[in-house]
Parts: sequence; C-alpha cells; structure tokens
Amino acid sequence: MKVKVTVLIFEGDGRYSPLSGDYLKMLLDESFSLPSKFLSTKSIEDTVQELYDKYTHLDIRYANPILADVRTKDLELEILYRTMVPHGIMGLKKGHLLSPSGLKLEDFYERAIIEQPRSVSQRH
Repeated sequence: MKVKVTVLIFEGDGRYSPLSGDYLKMLLDESFSLPSKFLSTKSIEDTVQELYDKYTHLDIRYANPILADVRTKDLELEILYRTMVPHGIMGLKKGHLLSPSGLKLEDFYERAIIEQPRSVSQRH
C-alpha cells in the first residue's frame, strides 16, 4: 500500500476579520491541487518539510503540522495534515494562495478546512 502525505497550508490575514472571506487563504500547487507527496524511505516529518521547501519558505519547527485526518482510497493510505501561519510568513515559492470558499474539493478535505480554527492562536 502506498502512503500519501497531503498538507493543507493556511494563511490567516490579520488585516481582515476571521469571519471575512478574505481572511483565510490556502496553498494550492501549480495545477490547483493540494500539495502532496508519496512517502518513501523518509519520515513523515521529512516528507512534510520537503513539501514546505518546494512551495514555501516554512520550517516544520515553526509551522508544525497537525494531523487532520486519515483515509484509505483504492490501494492508497492518505494522511492529511494542516497548519496555519500568519500573513506574510509563508514566503510562497510556487503555487497559488486562494480562498478555500470558492474551491471544489472532496468532502475529506472540506471537513479539515471547516474544522480549521480561524485564529493562529487557536491552532492547537
């Protein structure tokens, strides 16, 4: 069975109210998909850091991901993590920052987005 690691990386913009549609942005890759990678011989932490390095300037020690959900689909196990950082910290290298409200995502991902606290201080 292959193991896929997916990370929901959110950015909270304090210039807006947490109830505003402009407050929360989510990182998507170049093809407007969630950043993910299959686990190889490296640890989950190393795999998440590789995703961070590919798309952002984040470090796992600062943007510590929280386990959001796990599922099996076909012959694949998917581990979903989420993290949230304040506006201006991410340092986007690749991809897009978009509001999750206008995106069409599977229920598996939508549940993790809905459960995401709206404040950086509520992350844990």
